[in-house]
Amino acid sequence: MRGVVLGTGKRLDEVGPRLATLLTRLFTSRDLQESKARLEEAQRVAHVGDSVWNLDMDRVTWSDRIGP
Repeated sequence: MRGVVLGTGKRLDEVGPRLATLLTRLFTSRDLQESKARLEEAQRVAHVGDSVWNLDMDRVTWSDRIGP
């Protein structure tokens, strides 16, 4: 189907890779949200948390389960 032009002026072979990229981003974002929810639930059940220390900014970020 090379050379077939859609109503937008885009060729069909240009739309496929862009659609694949968009779908990959969508699924990756969804997977990340699900993973974050599982981590938060595991921390809640185990009564633990986590922290991140950004050395460049000398800033500590705490999860909801723990704090300064």
